Amino acid sequence: SPPDENAGPSVDSKKREDRIVARRERIIKRNKNAKNEGNSANQVKDDSAEDKKTAKSRKQISISNQRIEKLRDDGCELVTNVGVAAMAREDGRKIEEEKSNKDRREKLEAEVKASMERFEEITKRWDSAHALKVPQELDDMM
Repeated sequence: SPPDENAGPSVDSKKREDRIVARRERIIKRNKNAKNEGNSANQVKDDSAEDKKTAKSRKQISISNQRIEKLRDDGCELVTNVGVAAMAREDGRKIEEEKSNKDRREKLEAEVKASMERFEEITKRWDSAHALKVPQELDDMM
């Protein structure tokens, strides 16, 4: 292939914009070559009709590319929204779990405190019970 074809953007490029530019340049070059080959009136009429068809097809391709790009963007946005919703649900679940753990911990601490108070109360009664010598006094105390 001639060196001037490889100098600019390539149809095989990974970038979409480069491929579009390369195609446009190739079409322009082809049209110039076709105009230079013949100068008769019939060819001019054919070229103008062909230019109209080419312009219409370019417009349709442009519209189609815009629709494809919009669909791609909408699809990406939808996938992103699904991910965001999943993360929000997970955050809510974690917050709820932390709250229930905190409530459970507070309940256990209150239970431990109440148990310790009850234990101390029972221990004090045992001390006074050991001091008593008569079983009737012990029965009265209970």
